[in-house]
Amino acid sequence: MKNIASWKLILLGVMASACGGNMEKEYEQAKLTAEGFSAAFFNMDFDRAASFCAPESYPWIRFKASNITEKDLEVYNREQRLAESELDDLTFRNDSTAVAVCNLSHVLLTDSLERQATMAQEMTFRIPLIKRDGKWLVKMEGPLQSVK
Repeated sequence: MKNIASWKLILLGVMASACGGNMEKEYEQAKLTAEGFSAAFFNMDFDRAASFCAPESYPWIRFKASNITEKDLEVYNREQRLAESELDDLTFRNDSTAVAVCNLSHVLLTDSLERQATMAQEMTFRIPLIKRDGKWLVKMEGPLQSVK
């Protein structure tokens, strides 16, 4: 009887460590997606940003790209610094959805077509993620909004 209890304990330990290792892998994959997307998106590399996205996000990326004006690009190029992204938080809602909170620096703000763009030194954005076919992807349901 003691032998069976020992095996149960060993089996339970092995299962717990396997789940922990898988969760670390999930975290790393989701983190790489969120950081890669935000670095590309906020540096206006929209083709690269789209490579991190689910297809339903493409219209929102096209929307952002189509609203960048020559004057916006002048402001961006004058700054001569790339936007930098750092993951602040990653929360898994379940096994196929998560929300990343990314802190960004040197972000071009294009609030409307009527006002000239400005550079923000620091901003925070929530980036929704979904898992499809074993891969974490950004799922935009509208323009990205900063966290207030």
